Amino acid sequence: TALSPRALGSSTILAWSLAAGRVVYLAGDFGFGEFVESVSVTGGAVARLSPLGFDVASFRLAEAGARALFLGGDFPAPATTLISAPTDGGAAAVTLAGPALEGPVNEYAADGGTVAYMVQSVSAEELYLRDAQALQPSVLLVTGIDKARLELDAPRGRLLFEQYRGSGYR
Repeated sequence: TALSPRALGSSTILAWSLAAGRVVYLAGDFGFGEFVESVSVTGGAVARLSPLGFDVASFRLAEAGARALFLGGDFPAPATTLISAPTDGGAAAVTLAGPALEGPVNEYAADGGTVAYMVQSVSAEELYLRDAQALQPSVLLVTGIDKARLELDAPRGRLLFEQYRGSGYR
């Protein structure tokens, strides 16, 4: 079955992913921010996943495509809040991390139902883990990191991060 532009709404599609029988996509609204929506691969109603007024900078999938994670902020604020929502739109989005919790989020990775994210504290970055549904509190793993990129390999029980050291990542 082909999905028509009408099935995907009238917005410009900026990025998309196919998982769990749904097309999840980042769309733009011409000057009013970007948002995440999804639709079944067989067509049907479009589900808005990100809250109204929340400008999404990036998104990734977790739990084998059953949840969408997105980093953003209230339009036009900077992207510093990490949110999770079921890709079928069947429940409200939940805040995983952000300025109102640990601090502004600047990097995140997901694998399975686990999310790793970096928070900018007063003096350095901190690395946290949390489940994608926000059922349990965040766990602080490391503090005092200068700058890092994350890769999470939950099935193997590994969290890899490259730390920035003056001239590059190591």
